[in-house]
Amino acid sequence: MASQSRWGGNMINFLTSLIPKILNLPKALSFGMERAHRSLTTTFVSSKNSCPRSIIVRFLSTQDKDLDLRSAWSLAPLKISDQTIRFDNNFSPLVMSKRRACVPLIKSLKKEGIKAQLIFPARIRISLPEGKKTVDSLKEASTFVQKRTF
Repeated sequence: MASQSRWGGNMINFLTSLIPKILNLPKALSFGMERAHRSLTTTFVSSKNSCPRSIIVRFLSTQDKDLDLRSAWSLAPLKISDQTIRFDNNFSPLVMSKRRACVPLIKSLKKEGIKAQLIFPARIRISLPEGKKTVDSLKEASTFVQKRTF
């Protein structure tokens, strides 16, 4: 995305000035970043054809992170100098595998016209006419869905 000369070697300062511009957020908003760095790369990456490395940011506050993610997702696709940039959560491999396992159930619920959401870490929130039900495991969600007739 940016060469080291563009961000001056201080990733937090670079992102603090970049994020309000690309996400149309007020500059007065405090973006408390604990740290920011570029992801590691392999030694076999050729500089001509390789994708830019990811930038990983740890925010001091969940509210700042959520605001940035919601803003970025609502404006997607975002581009800087003809390069598409993406914002996403950085979950551990264990959490990602648990979340992936929930996707088929959520898709099947949505096909039935039932609103279902995946919430952190891998819980499913099902919206029903009588209220919302949050289940903590895929097994519990499957049992709940089988007991109900939609």
